[in-house]
Amino acid sequence: MLKKLDKIEMAISCSALILTVVFVVVNVFTRYFLGYTISWAEEISTVCFMISVFIGMSMAYRKKMHVGVDFVLALLPLKLKKYFKILTGVVMLFLNGTILYLTLEYIKTAKKVTPVLSLKYSHINIALVIGFFLIVIYTLEFMYQDIKSEEM
Repeated sequence: MLKKLDKIEMAISCSALILTVVFVVVNVFTRYFLGYTISWAEEISTVCFMISVFIGMSMAYRKKMHVGVDFVLALLPLKLKKYFKILTGVVMLFLNGTILYLTLEYIKTAKKVTPVLSLKYSHINIALVIGFFLIVIYTLEFMYQDIKSEEM
């Protein structure tokens, strides 16, 4: 299941990043060499960039590619490492759970739309919900692994 999710996250994040670059480059080309801009290209590239960032963020978190507190962990005695990992998980769960909740509340009340394509920001911000939801799930998985580990 997680391997499929990893491939889906990678495909979505990379595709969105590629589309961001393509739309920006095409719009810059048309602006400087053809004398006009594609009015909707900026909105699409912004949406794709948001998708790339927030889905990519969850993927990087799952692969433990974010900057961590490993230097603190290395200084702790072996007996405290497990507890420190669990404490870190609790903090991450609280922070990301709070951001997820606030994002859901924001989406409920958001009525703003993009100027050209009239895309609802509540639909665009689903990328935040997915990204932070996945981080909450991965944090729970990491905490479960840390609790079950024999390291003590």
